[in-house]
Amino acid sequence: MTTLAVRLSLWTISLVGLWSCTVVRNYRPKQPFVYENIVKVNGIGDKEKRSEARTRLFEQIEDSVQVVKVSKLPWPRFPWFIPMPLMESPRKYDSVAIRETTRNMLNLMSSLGYRGAEVKVDSSLRVVKDQQRVRVTYTVNAGRLFVLDSLAYTLSDSNLQRLAMEIFPSSALKKGSPFEYDAIDRELNRLVTHFNNHGYQRFTREDIIAEADTSYTELIDPSLDPFEYIRELAAARSRSAEPRVDVYIRLNSIRDSTHLRSYRVGSFIAYSDADAETTGAITDTAGVVRDGIRVIDRAGTFDPGFIARHIDLTPGSTYTLDRYSRTLNNFNRLGAWQNINLQGVSNDSTGTIDYLLKLTPERRQFFGMDLEGTSLVNNSQVVQVASGIQRFQKNPFG
Repeated sequence: MTTLAVRLSLWTISLVGLWSCTVVRNYRPKQPFVYENIVKVNGIGDKEKRSEARTRLFEQIEDSVQVVKVSKLPWPRFPWFIPMPLMESPRKYDSVAIRETTRNMLNLMSSLGYRGAEVKVDSSLRVVKDQQRVRVTYTVNAGRLFVLDSLAYTLSDSNLQRLAMEIFPSSALKKGSPFEYDAIDRELNRLVTHFNNHGYQRFTREDIIAEADTSYTELIDPSLDPFEYIRELAAARSRSAEPRVDVYIRLNSIRDSTHLRSYRVGSFIAYSDADAETTGAITDTAGVVRDGIRVIDRAGTFDPGFIARHIDLTPGSTYTLDRYSRTLNNFNRLGAWQNINLQGVSNDSTGTIDYLLKLTPERRQFFGMDLEGTSLVNNSQVVQVASGIQRFQKNPFG
């Protein structure tokens, strides 16, 4: 090895050594503070999953014992011009926060399907001058992973059961997949969205629950909430040789029968130039009708057909959450209105929802170029909105 190569190697080693040192500022002398947190994960064979679990476990450390380091020049201290890790106002060592962190980690591992996880904590103290640096090491032993054995939809309403079975094949909950709380929660939300898109406008997340393996008599307790039920199951399953779970998705106790009713879109009235004083009424008979939608434009500014084409809630069609959202997004994207208010009134006797849309235009409605040639709105908005305006208002600046 040449002399130059030796020097470069020594310089590199020196830099690495410097970088491994952390400059600590604004600490209280002789008061123990958390200098470093280390998380070790045992029992997860897959390297990627182990790394992901470790990252999420770090997030469970309580804020009061987190370690925050930034890279800065330590000027006026040595080595002056080389960036080094800098710790400002370190958090004091708090055993209560450490215990809370272990509980957080256990809850996380349980939610990931590791019901028998253990967390061991080791704190070591190192004295550097008047600093009392504490290194906290969390060793997480994952234990056995509980996996899904079967999934069943057992909804007492035949229409909802039929809709659920339509999307059953696309469920992410498959036999052998980890029994994770988040995965079950996503499945429940997926079902609610599907129902909302098939007329069940009032169906909510509280109307559906997940239950796990009722083969254990000690788990039959109607007072348990769904996740407490799952935790009870975990304790029972831990005594079993095969940590597998059967999940049943059922309707919760429905107090309001309208939550199990499918709705259609009734009447639809749109005010294209509403203001704060426009009260509006579902039974208003003014304006003109386009595609079953009544459009009221007092100033004659917007083409009724243009307004109607941007409304996806067609009278007589089944209500869907997607069409409701698209209607709002359609008008938001145009950028011609400062306020967009879409109200729905349910009529339980007819199973319909009547809608009132109030669009409040921007105060100054004109389209042109400013002195620098920049459009007041983007080109796509100009083309879309201009096509729906029957006349231009006078430029207030000219």
